[in-house]
Amino acid sequence: MSMYFTSTSSWNPDSWRDEILYPVQETATRRIAYRPLSLSDEAATNIANQLATLMEEQKPFLQVGYSLKAMSRAIGIPYYLLSFYLNRQAGMRFTDYLNQYRVAYFVDLVAKGELNNLTLSGIAAHCGFQNRNSLAMAVKRFTGMTPSDLARGNKMDH
Repeated sequence: MSMYFTSTSSWNPDSWRDEILYPVQETATRRIAYRPLSLSDEAATNIANQLATLMEEQKPFLQVGYSLKAMSRAIGIPYYLLSFYLNRQAGMRFTDYLNQYRVAYFVDLVAKGELNNLTLSGIAAHCGFQNRNSLAMAVKRFTGMTPSDLARGNKMDH
């Protein structure tokens, strides 16, 4: 059995594509039922460790427009499994996963005073956000403060 799946039925590791692409059974109303996907604890821990290493070492969250497909290629995990892990195991969408790292990076740069000469749009691009509104919304969501509140608070601390 593959380390990525747990299932009560037998599973052939060479046919994972068939299981994903083809129905398990068809009902009388022609609806298609699919086998539910789940991850073992070991697989979830493995994915979490690979993601943490990727984020810390390569910092892909700084790339504007970074995609789930690019992330799945970077860590060598099928796209659908990574999506499943983030949604079900980590409990967040892909954009939220990236944004938490982007916001932490932003907060760190503010604390170091490294963003003083940039506009909000420039700061957003530097931290991997599409625009300044995305930056402001993510910072507010993850810290409860606006970017300017954080910057003002940091200036008072010095």
